[in-house]
Amino acid sequence: MAYRLTSIHDHPRGKVYEIQVDEKDVSVLLTYHVLNRLEKWRLTDDLVVRTMLFPEEVLIGHALSPISAEDNILFGWYMSMRRRCLLQ
Repeated sequence: MAYRLTSIHDHPRGKVYEIQVDEKDVSVLLTYHVLNRLEKWRLTDDLVVRTMLFPEEVLIGHALSPISAEDNILFGWYMSMRRRCLLQ
């Protein structure tokens, strides 16, 4: 699946990424905590956004190949964030 980043703007808690996915508009807030961790772990915001939008691609990729440390961190983070979103 493809997506298109339409804009990024500041938010009191971080940055909001406005994204278009299959003709749907999605807003993703990456908090300052997440942005700091991206820098610390040398990850890109694109990688995190793709993981959040298309988790099945991550899971399928893991089934076919060994899990890298980077993917393992992202998958754990994704599952944690997904639980938080489902509870809200």
